[in-house]
Amino acid sequence: MTLTAGDGDKSLTVTAADAAANTGVRTTSVGLDTTAPTLDVEVADAGHVPGATLYTGSVTLGVSGAATDAGSAALTVKQKTGSADPITIIDGAGGSFNATLTLAENADTEVVITATDPAGNETIETIQVWRDTAAPSIAATLGATVTSADSVTFSGTVQDGDLDRLETLASLALTVHRDGELVETRDLGVGATFGGSVDLPADGGYSLTFAAADRAGNVAAASWAVIRDTDVLAVSVAVSDDRISAADAAAGDGITVTVTTAVGAEVVMKLNGTEVASGTAVDVGGSGVLTATVTLSTDGEHTIIAAATGANARTGTGQVSVIRDTVAPTLTGPEDLPPLPPPPSPYLRTRR
Repeated sequence: MTLTAGDGDKSLTVTAADAAANTGVRTTSVGLDTTAPTLDVEVADAGHVPGATLYTGSVTLGVSGAATDAGSAALTVKQKTGSADPITIIDGAGGSFNATLTLAENADTEVVITATDPAGNETIETIQVWRDTAAPSIAATLGATVTSADSVTFSGTVQDGDLDRLETLASLALTVHRDGELVETRDLGVGATFGGSVDLPADGGYSLTFAAADRAGNVAAASWAVIRDTDVLAVSVAVSDDRISAADAAAGDGITVTVTTAVGAEVVMKLNGTEVASGTAVDVGGSGVLTATVTLSTDGEHTIIAAATGANARTGTGQVSVIRDTVAPTLTGPEDLPPLPPPPSPYLRTRR
């Protein structure tokens, strides 16, 4: 038997007749329901988007709903965490429900709400939830921590806590300050790695702060410092003797070169462009001093240059010239002198 199309009550009449033409009639009504209930579900979290995973840091999640049907509808709510078997939270509630679910930490939770009418038609809505309590972690490397350049590079990685669930990241931003004043704010997007460069427009101390937030609202920030210093390091060079004679050269003791600069600076000393000494300037009366003995092997003018690199990558140079002259002057006798001009004539007269 086939009922006529369309939901609603259907009237069925059955007639029976025997051989003597006696008849009997029986009428009954059958309800036809092929329409599933309408199910409206509310999640007590502003971040919930239907069809998308909800990320939250909350321990509990409020879920409520109501079913509408031509007749009546029973509601069932089941919760499944990870690979565990589903747990029935509400079974057979009529019309509406309101439940508070407890969420496992750092785990997937699936909430299944089913509305069933008396005809067996079902409407199912599923909510995916990830409870995330771990803040993202950030690691960064700067191209330099002290520089005289007008920019510095940076690179790094970011992940959401210990879970390495990159898809839960919501934002990554960089904020730059110089001596406490805001210089720049930049959106770095969302990715497992990041990198770029930051302008350092003037000397001073800069802080680069990277802030990452995940979709559950957990936030982490980490800062790195860089100093730009373009001041020239003061360097002076002195020698024990700036003119080497034959006697000095014969003694073979060389000359003492004293470099004075900042305490702790690294010094490289060169003679006519060739390195002859290097070391760290030690503290002598509050100044950094490095001494070395230098021997000049040939006559002529020689240049000693000291290059120093100090704190904050500051650099400076100083130099001094030394003359080595081991050749004695040549003396000439009377016989080597040119002849004298003749004396004036005593008979020289002037015309009147």
